[in-house]
Amino acid sequence: MSPLAILLAGGALLFAVVSRPKIKPEPEPGDNLTRQQRLRSILAGVQELDDTQRAFLLITARGESNFNPLAHNGTDSEVAACARAVANDKTGIVARTLACGVPTADLITGSWGLFQRLAPYLANDAFEVFGDDGCTLANPTRTSVAFQIASALETAGDLQRYNGWRANPTLGNLRLGWAAPGLMGYMQRNEKRIARYRRHARDIGYPASIIDAALAPFPRGRAVAEIYARLVAGGA
Repeated sequence: MSPLAILLAGGALLFAVVSRPKIKPEPEPGDNLTRQQRLRSILAGVQELDDTQRAFLLITARGESNFNPLAHNGTDSEVAACARAVANDKTGIVARTLACGVPTADLITGSWGLFQRLAPYLANDAFEVFGDDGCTLANPTRTSVAFQIASALETAGDLQRYNGWRANPTLGNLRLGWAAPGLMGYMQRNEKRIARYRRHARDIGYPASIIDAALAPFPRGRAVAEIYARLVAGGA
């Protein structure tokens, strides 16, 4: 549906949001390789991560954006997902972002960045990691590579709290959770997705079997804030 009309909490505020077409992140091969190498280099400097955790982030970035930090998916389905998240806001993200000067319409713009996080979740991650200091990072339409990585770490750590993850704590299962948390624990039912993730792994030099590798817990909270500060200092 385009334009998409969204009735927010209590029916008091109506937004008319025009869905934007998907911007397909399909750079020239050299550009793609350069972006991949840059992300590899950045993640190699994050000492809190082991090689399998880095592999998870690289495989996810390969599948979600082709390593393009400017990628944006503004299709109707992504905008509608944002609208549902905003309408069901339980963390006060709408009020907090408004207080930071971020228009609520910016939360209903689809998914963004290397890891294609939905706009309201990107904004929420800013406050989850940085508290009130997250104001400067709360606009999901203008995020740095450093913050996209910080958001991905916080998200991965949060997904690892789900029972569906604990039932099968592997890279592939967490990758399913990135698509939708409810998919975790059902790898056999999602063979086509898993096959695609194996292909993405091979595309960037990993064996397909890494999808079955166990994953250690990702850093969260204060640890992510410290990683972010180092990434910014390093120019990410």
